[in-house]
Amino acid sequence: MPLGPLNGKSFSTSISPWVVTLDALESFQCPAPAKDLKVVPYLADSKIDNTYSIELKAELLVGDGATTICESQMKTMYWSFRDLLAHQTSNGCNLNTGDLLATGTISGETKTSHGCLLELTKGGEENFKIAGGLHRTFLEDGDSIRISASCGDGVGFGECVGKVLPAR
Repeated sequence: MPLGPLNGKSFSTSISPWVVTLDALESFQCPAPAKDLKVVPYLADSKIDNTYSIELKAELLVGDGATTICESQMKTMYWSFRDLLAHQTSNGCNLNTGDLLATGTISGETKTSHGCLLELTKGGEENFKIAGGLHRTFLEDGDSIRISASCGDGVGFGECVGKVLPAR
């Protein structure tokens, strides 16, 4: 089942209050995975350490309980931020200070690193256990998601929490 670009971004999207500079991330640079595809010249990155080692975590908060539903790593992304930036500007589109550039879902190879509930639940066919002995397939009214990211050595992005409110 194709996940499709942007479908989940139109629902309950949040942004962290933290800004982390590239200078602060410098010691966490690392190589991105090798590309299987032949890329157009502007995506042929000559920089070896062209991504960052950033630990990512998503938790489902229900009542007083928290259940980790995803732990993944930015360095496993096929397309790096450098790739995204090059592609975004390849047709002449400008990026300015203050513009946002987002990766989308960052998933890994294991069930505990699936970056979205559609992957985790196999398209809604499987549920998962959460704190308090409850089960979920998708988010429900009143559920909250807490997303956090850190590199270690005191470099982190804080946490971002969003709550699903009932429709009015």
